[in-house]
Amino acid sequence: MSDRGTMEEGPVLVVKTHAFGDCLMASPSVRELASRHRCWVLTGDCCLDVWQRLPGVERVLGAPFPPRGPAGYVGLPVWSAR
Repeated sequence: MSDRGTMEEGPVLVVKTHAFGDCLMASPSVRELASRHRCWVLTGDCCLDVWQRLPGVERVLGAPFPPRGPAGYVGLPVWSAR
């Protein structure tokens, strides 16, 4: 087994959908986690750049959260169903 994990294990999903400050506070922990495991991050628009630039993060999934206006509330379940 490699240090980055195996295909059988699957990736670790870090869920942090909003709050830029929380994203910055969590990034050292996620960096350490990503050094040992495959790591994906689910985040909102305000934090996409931070997670995309963090070394070791394999994939960044952008979620439309928090919803903005009525169209955002309709779009969130549609996004979730995809």
